[in-house]
Amino acid sequence: IIITRSLHLQMLKKNVLLQKKNMRRKSLVGNYPKIITLWLGLGLVMIFFQVVIGGITRLTGSGLSITKWEIVTGTLPPMDEATWEAEFEEYKETPQYKKINEGMEMKDFKFIYFWEYFHRLWARTMGLVFIIPFLYFLRKGWIDSFLLKRLGIVVLLAATVASFGWIMVASGLIERPLVNAYKLTLHLSLALILFSYLLWTFLLTFKRFPHVTNTLNIKLWTKYLLF
Repeated sequence: IIITRSLHLQMLKKNVLLQKKNMRRKSLVGNYPKIITLWLGLGLVMIFFQVVIGGITRLTGSGLSITKWEIVTGTLPPMDEATWEAEFEEYKETPQYKKINEGMEMKDFKFIYFWEYFHRLWARTMGLVFIIPFLYFLRKGWIDSFLLKRLGIVVLLAATVASFGWIMVASGLIERPLVNAYKLTLHLSLALILFSYLLWTFLLTFKRFPHVTNTLNIKLWTKYLLF
């Protein structure tokens, strides 16, 4: 009888501790400053427009106009005619120029260069919009461990999307005049997954609408958006 009561008390203690842990977690989720929600919302808007700009880049055939992946030094566009000529000469070595755009003039090259450059510049801007406020919010203690883990996944997904973007571009710089369709599809799919996961995280920062931010509801909406 004593052993049974002891086991029963231990089980009760475990249940109480588990309930306290769950209550503590629920109290944290959604209990964020409004600026956090606005920041995540801005990220969603920027990802949306990044996909739109990427679509324009694809439709205008501009994706292969920049033949290097220079994360830092590629931030600035060509600033003089000599640099433009050098960029154009590198593009002339690509299969796309030789098989599709041979004889293209400089003004036409500048047009397709602009869209690919703008696509990459927007991605860099998104990185700055994320990292600068993130460091500030983290220092202020506004990001708890729960949100920190989710933002870590967002960063991982974003890095994956960017990496596959270059892999996709590289597939059209060697033998093919166009990028690999499968890699293009994977690049877009990863971007949609990133958008959906950030949307989920964004909704979890709301506290006023628990029926909207319910985890099951968000999972159902995420599946609907993706599939």
